[in-house]
Amino acid sequence: MPQSPSEQALTPDRIRANFFSKLKQPLVCEDIFDTLTDTVFFVKDHLGRYVVVNQTLADRLGAKSKQELIGRTVLQLFPESLAENFAMMDKEVLIEGKQVNDRLQLHLFRNRRPGWSLLHRHPVYSENDKIIGLIGLAKDLHAPNESADDYKVLAKVIDHIQRNYSKPLKVPELAEMAGMSPYQFDQRVRKIFYLSPGQFLNKTRIDHACFMLTNSDAPISDVAFDCGYADQSAFTRQFRQTTGMTPRVYRQEHEHHRH
Repeated sequence: MPQSPSEQALTPDRIRANFFSKLKQPLVCEDIFDTLTDTVFFVKDHLGRYVVVNQTLADRLGAKSKQELIGRTVLQLFPESLAENFAMMDKEVLIEGKQVNDRLQLHLFRNRRPGWSLLHRHPVYSENDKIIGLIGLAKDLHAPNESADDYKVLAKVIDHIQRNYSKPLKVPELAEMAGMSPYQFDQRVRKIFYLSPGQFLNKTRIDHACFMLTNSDAPISDVAFDCGYADQSAFTRQFRQTTGMTPRVYRQEHEHHRH
């Protein structure tokens, strides 16, 4: 998505004005998204430049105001490990017209620390049905209320997953353990964790992999095996898709935690 010289010279206000003048449907009450402290909200133009952001995103990026982010891209604002994944996701939407829904991935939380989020991105169209941008959300994942009745019903299965994530666990078998149909199990897990059973299992494995990479010198092939992956390449592919980094780079960036 290269910028022409004329586009590079545009001010943030002009970038916003150009974008909104082409919208098929105008955005309404964008300021209401400033009230969502656990949700990042944004709109980008066809070059992936921010034209709307909420205060939560500005706070997490350490900006003095939302205006500082207008006209800039993820590659200019986020750590490289996260930015590359976000930029690739933007291209899926802006070039291919795909929708991204409930994608589990690391995002930036307060103080620029990484945290788990569910990401959404949808294309935005002009009056002649041309993709001119995208609109997106990143919703923080919170720890479940373990004292709630819904959690207690699944406590045995959740404990089983957390103790046996290195094994080839299958959702139908986990559902049977919970005394539910696969559909009922799926709905209950989503209600508690806001994740599908498969996403919850993946998150459990990646969390443990992050811990091992940060706190041990175990070979990456051993980390892959201990976290339930059949081979190192499958593990590396999943780890990079979820965290934005290869296991080796993640270990290098977190070496200071071990000293």
